[in-house]
Amino acid sequence: MQSLESKVLSVRNFKDSKQTTIQLSNKNKSNMTSQQVEKIINKFKSNGSKIMVRGLNIQKWSTLKGFENDYDPMAIAEYYKNKVDDPSKFTTFNQLQISVLKDN
Repeated sequence: MQSLESKVLSVRNFKDSKQTTIQLSNKNKSNMTSQQVEKIINKFKSNGSKIMVRGLNIQKWSTLKGFENDYDPMAIAEYYKNKVDDPSKFTTFNQLQISVLKDN
């Protein structure tokens, strides 16, 4: 996996949990592929936390995975397949924002 830069964007404390939002990008400024996104998600999920992932493609920020649903890269590719000439530009991500919700 590429070397990642990370930055904590926010930390919110709730009664029974804590939410930390982290921004990730490749150090070499290349886009992250679906495979990289899946590896990152699996790493964060491995400690039992709930996570939400948003990704910045060349068009906009999109929610890739909500706290209660799974990441589906095929659905993203299918969505752009009939809308643009080169869907690969829209299915790789310059940055990710990961919100990690962990019980106290």
